[in-house]
Amino acid sequence: FNQVARGVALTQLVAPMLQAMMANPQYRDDPAGSTGFALRMLGDLCLRADEFAQALTCFELAVVAGDNPHRRRKAIEAAMAAKNYARADEHLKAYSARWHLPDDLAKLASGGQT
Repeated sequence: FNQVARGVALTQLVAPMLQAMMANPQYRDDPAGSTGFALRMLGDLCLRADEFAQALTCFELAVVAGDNPHRRRKAIEAAMAAKNYARADEHLKAYSARWHLPDDLAKLASGGQT
């Protein structure tokens, strides 16, 4: 899990295929949530490599596989790192629609910096 270059290369290979597969409305992750977990891990590797747009792609796909506060937070962090403020705002809104925003995310949602 610490092989950043391999993680980025793997992301480049699998993300387009997974995006196509997950676009099917009938897509469901396996009961253990393995796809979402693997995508979250790939996103972490991309963040470490400063590949912020790729990290955002991974975290957004992880959310599609199974939304939870941690994956949604990672998508927000990656969007901010990629300077994609529109996507960060969309994820903040989606987060607050399902869960209570923690103080740091609430500050970000109100236009503050974390």
